[in-house]
Amino acid sequence: MACNDTGGAGSIRDAGGAFKKRGMAKESQYFYKKERELLQKIKESMNDQKRFHEEQIAVHKCALEKIKNKENTID
Repeated sequence: MACNDTGGAGSIRDAGGAFKKRGMAKESQYFYKKERELLQKIKESMNDQKRFHEEQIAVHKCALEKIKNKENTID
């Protein structure tokens, strides 16, 4: 190890040849996979929110219909 080499996060990129290429490919795959996982979680969360709000719309429509029916009986 060189005097100024601390073995930090960029040490794979500082290596040469096949190790550098392999390390960069693995690093890219890792971050691509993590990004896909994060996007999937976001998509699931958005679907859950959409489902919740659709259920709330149905509940409110039902309540509105009951109020309209009561209003019609008063007239």
